[in-house]
Formats: sequence, C-alpha cells, structure tokens
Amino acid sequence: MNGEGDEMDENGKDVERKEKAVLMWGYLPGVSPQRSPLLSPAEVSMPESAAGDSWRDVCGGGCGFAMAVSESGKLYTWGSTDDMGQSYVAAGKHEEIPEAFPLPNEATIVRAAAGWAHCVAVTAQGEVYTWGWKECVPSGKSIGDQSMGESSEKDEKQSSLLNDQVSPRSHVSGTKSHASGTSIGTVSSQESSKIGEESIKRRRVSSAKQVPESSSSGDEALSAPPCLVTLNSGVRITAVAAGGRHTLALSDAGQVWGWGYGGEGQLGLGSRVRMVSSPHPVPCVESAAHGKDKSAAPTKANANSDGQIFTVIGRRVKAITCGGRHSAVITDTGAILTFGWGLYGQCGQGSTDDELSPTCVPSLLGVKIEGIAAGLWHTVCISADGDVYSFGGNQFGQLGTGSDQAETIPRLLEAQCLEEKKAKVVSCGARHSAIITEDGGAYCWGWNKYGQGTFLIIGYCYHGSGGSHLESVSRTEGVSCTAEVQRAIPVLKKAYGDSMRKVLHVGPETCAVVSNLWKEVDTEAWGVEPYDLEDADSSCKSLVRKGIVRVADIKFPLPYRPKSFSLVVVSDALDYLSPKYLNKTLPDLARVSADGLVIFTGYPGQPRAKISELSKFGRPAKLRSASWWVRYFFQTGLEENETAMKKFEQAATKKSYKPRCQIFHLSSYS
Repeated sequence: MNGEGDEMDENGKDVERKEKAVLMWGYLPGVSPQRSPLLSPAEVSMPESAAGDSWRDVCGGGCGFAMAVSESGKLYTWGSTDDMGQSYVAAGKHEEIPEAFPLPNEATIVRAAAGWAHCVAVTAQGEVYTWGWKECVPSGKSIGDQSMGESSEKDEKQSSLLNDQVSPRSHVSGTKSHASGTSIGTVSSQESSKIGEESIKRRRVSSAKQVPESSSSGDEALSAPPCLVTLNSGVRITAVAAGGRHTLALSDAGQVWGWGYGGEGQLGLGSRVRMVSSPHPVPCVESAAHGKDKSAAPTKANANSDGQIFTVIGRRVKAITCGGRHSAVITDTGAILTFGWGLYGQCGQGSTDDELSPTCVPSLLGVKIEGIAAGLWHTVCISADGDVYSFGGNQFGQLGTGSDQAETIPRLLEAQCLEEKKAKVVSCGARHSAIITEDGGAYCWGWNKYGQGTFLIIGYCYHGSGGSHLESVSRTEGVSCTAEVQRAIPVLKKAYGDSMRKVLHVGPETCAVVSNLWKEVDTEAWGVEPYDLEDADSSCKSLVRKGIVRVADIKFPLPYRPKSFSLVVVSDALDYLSPKYLNKTLPDLARVSADGLVIFTGYPGQPRAKISELSKFGRPAKLRSASWWVRYFFQTGLEENETAMKKFEQAATKKSYKPRCQIFHLSSYS
C-alpha cells in the first residue's frame, strides 16, 4: 500500500513521492495481547532507531514471525515471543516492534525469505546468508568464525557424496525400508519410477521412524546462527525461496541452486536425496551446447512421442518459489517447471505422483507465466495477461475455485470479482492465497481462521484447532487439557463419527474421561493413567480392576496390538516428555490407532491445573508452541489429518465451542 507525499525537484517544482507502508494481519503471537490474531490490517511502523529509513519490500514470514527489508538494506523482523520455540531462534527475540536482525554491518540486504524454521537473505553483492534450523543451513562459515571459506577439495567430496545421501526407500523397488540411516548408491529416474506409488506419494512411515536422539537437547541445539553460503566462484544470487526444509537460490545467469531436504524430489536432482548439505545446481534447463540457430534450449519435457521439439522451454530461469515440500520455477519464455511432492496435484502434471526432476507443466505451455507462488499443498501462478491459475490441494478453498476439490492440472480462476481485473503479484501462505491487481486491489481466499487471508500478512503459522481462541483462557486459574477433552466430547463425536466407536484416552484423570465416554451412544472407551491412583475413588478403582483403565508409564511401549482402537486421544501427559521420549511415545500412540490421533496440549505460558503439576516424569511441564509441534510432526513422519481438523472446526463453530488448549488432529500410521 502506498502513501503519498510531496517533495521538490531540482527546479523547485512539486513532485509526487510515494512511500511504501507495510500492513499486517493474521497470526503474529508477539504483536497482540494474549496472542490473539489480528483480524484487520494494522500498519507496521519503523522503530525509532531507524529514523530516516523506510520500507522497501515485505519478505513474508515463518512460523510466528514476520520479515521486511528497508531501503537502507536492513532486514527487520518482529512478531515472535520468547516462548515460541524455534520461531524466535530464526527471527530474533522481540515482539511488536521491528528490530534489525543481527547480520554483518556491511551486508546490505535486498531480498529475503522464510521457511518453517529457517531464513535466507540476499545481499546487494549477490551473497547469501542463511540461519535457523540446522538441517536447513548448508556448510558455510558462521559469523565470527575467522576460518573463512571451504576448499575446492571439500566441495568436490560433497558433490561426490550427493547421490550417496538418498532415501532408504529409494533403492529397493516396491518395498518400504525402516532403516534409520541413508543408503549408499545412486538412483536413476527410471528406477525411482518403479517404486510402489503409494509408498512414494504418502509420507507416512512406520513406527520405527523417529527423530534422532541428538535432536532432543532443545531449540538451541537445533538452530544455527547466520552463515555465509559458499557458492562457486563468480556466482551472484539475485533471488531466494524457502520451503518447509529446503531452499532454492537463483543466480543472475538464470541458474537455480538448491540445498536442504529433498526426500520428495523438491531439490529436482532426479532422486530422493534426503539431505544436501551444500548448494548444488538444479538442472532446470538443459545446459548442453546447441547450434547457433537454436534460439533456446529444450528440456526433456519438450519432446513429443516422435522425439520432435514442439515448443521452446527457455534458456534460463527467471523466478523461483518453494512450497512445503515442492518447488516451481518460471523460465524466460514463461514456461513453468515443477518438482517435488505431488500428493495433492501441486505439481500440476495431472497426477498425484512426486516429480523428482524439473518437469514442464504441459497444460500451460501456451500461456506466458509471469509470477508464481506455492503454499503447503498448492500452487498459484499469474500470466502476462493478468489471469490467475491454481492447482493442488484445496481443503480450505486455497485454490479459489469455489469448491474444496483438489486440482491436479492448472485451473483458470473465473471468480466474478476478478472480471476485468489483471493480477500483478501473487503470494501463498500455508493454506491461503492472495493476489494484488493492476489497480492496486488485494484479493484473498482460503483458510481464514486467524484472519490471515492476504498477501500483506507478513507472517503465517501452522496451527492445530483452537489456536485463535487463546484470548478466552484465564491467566489466573490453572487449565487442565484432560478436562478440556471432556468438554470437547460432543464436538469430537460430530467430527469423527464412527471413529469414536472405540476410543483410548491417555492422560491424567483418565477415569473421568473414560466414564463420560461410556455414557455416549455406540462408544466404548479405555484409558491409560500415567500417574499413580492412590487417591482414586471407588469407581475409578473398579475400572482398573476390570482392565478398562491401566496405570502405565507412557515412556515405554503400550501393551496393545496395532490398530486396537479406532481413535486415540491424549491430553496433558505429552507436555512432560522430552523430545527423546516423544520420539518413542507418539509413534506408539499412532501405532495403536486405526483412524487417527487427537492431541490436547497446553499453550506456552499457560498455568496448569493442580493435577498437571504432579509430574511422574521427573521434569516440569514444557508447554510448546503450535509451530514447534507442527515441525515435530513433520520431522517424525506424522501427518496432520486435515479432513478431521476441518470437520472439528465446523462442529466447534456450530456448538460455540472455544478450546482452552491446543488441539492437533493426526493421521494414524498406514
């Protein structure tokens, strides 16, 4: 949004001067009281220390924080709080007032981007700095380290190891591997295509897949300070994009570089490379020499069945974007190439297969694309004519098609409000999308639980149900998430239907939950009590004698067979487990569930009810942020159950139910 002012030119005449303003709304926990979302636009002011400076551009944001660049080349971040887990590790510990992020004084930032828990920035000299989650940060020099640079010998060794870092499920056709390490050997695209489709598309893994225990020492152990990314000599970066756990960078020569996690092909290297620890070129456009009469270099997607070239893809890449686990680029001729996770059709290839190499989107070959953006499961692009196309997941209407049906090929948006409008800028959050039109209008659609719905929201956060209702929680009385389960039973029944027929509850005071569930029609219930029951009443002791309720330490495997229960509900107890034990307990809970797992957990800074203070685990409760939990689910291979989440939210709205705890809906292991 532009504001107008007056200034004089060298001849003394008035000239119009436009100053850029930054507006924000949606979920930024450190900006508003009690972390409630901003439901209407609020202007972001420059800090007093930046007198004379002004905004240059917004850079989006990560989980719970926002970023923007000033005209002087400073990178400002805000919106995080001291108890928001890894978000502040990536963004800086401050709240509603923007602060300059501590990068080298000589670094003049011109571009920046944020993923789930890592950030990347480009300087005016074409250098790249990155920081945040360690696995997203490539080999490089941490600021303050005097031993600058890496030898070419090391780079060569890293390059030779690239194909050694493939996923364990990549090298055996049609089988699942439960190995904890990576496999040695290369995988061709042809071999990869033979792997069973379901094992490729679904990221669900066995209960044996766990986060390495080395990652259990807290947020600081998982984070890395800003480092200068080491690139080949002469490479000058002009743009960057950050995904869930991967990063792309675009050079002034039109070459794409990538690093980070590539298990679904989001690095475009032709195989399921689990981790690339140094920047590697992404083969988006053929680099082989062509005759002088060739105006452009074709890629493998250009040839028809006769091997004849029927269109031109381009010579170089001019724009890049990263989604949660997929990537997309635009070439200089306006063609789109996509690669990565394809479960929801977000690669636009007409299927739900993963794309391990950059592949042209064939249905848009006749359209010149100018802009592109990607969300968690969807992609949106705009043409030179101002038309908007979208494809991928659509659970929350993020495609703007008027339904919640996924689209595996690009679909032209024909909304009445966009008639006679030309889109100029496009942006995507996790589950919402937005454009700015030629006349300065902003249009947004998709998930609106936190009032985000626009390009001008700087930060976005992945949340379970109930995140926007923290303002209703009393700060003076303790909150028991087990009591919250009892309040939520009618909503759970509505959302899960037949899946409530056989329920296991895990948590303190489970006898009360189980007793209430037995009162429901067509529902049977069992419980696991992680605390001693010395003071339990006679009815609770009766449930224990009957074997309906067990007293057990949930740090150890549960004595149930796989899929013994249709639904597992856990409350409070997980807050006392370190990541080391969460690595074992959560997969075990998912193992015994057939239809899903529902987690009720407290908010950071929320006082606990008395029962929750009686920890059996020898440590105080650690109340983690929603962004921490979502990253943890991703890292352990647990998937959020979007269908159940949506049904729960709809039922909660109808029943005027406002949760006092964070609620996450997870899929069981398949």
